[in-house]
Amino acid sequence: MEREQSVAAAKLVAYLLIVAGIIILFSAIMYFLTVPLDCLVICGWPSYVGFFVAVIMLGVGNSLRGIIKKSVFEHSETNEEDSPLGKLKIRYATGDISEEVFNKIKKDLE
Repeated sequence: MEREQSVAAAKLVAYLLIVAGIIILFSAIMYFLTVPLDCLVICGWPSYVGFFVAVIMLGVGNSLRGIIKKSVFEHSETNEEDSPLGKLKIRYATGDISEEVFNKIKKDLE
């Protein structure tokens, strides 16, 4: 349960970074569309900070989202049901094999 909560919190942070990056990028574009051209020359580099911050936030958010997807995918591949013992337990639970056969194969696997 703890792992699921951590993954959910990390996903939330990643999506919030992406949304904030989009909002900042939109506001930077709106600033450049509405400000007089002489102010862009006078203001200099501070007027471009919004673009840099937005690109960094979008990059970090997207990278974090990719890392989470990869981590969740790798964790699901190592599921117990895919192991030989897990498959044996499923066969025993569904009644495909008897308890004697289950214990014998379990002993062989261990």
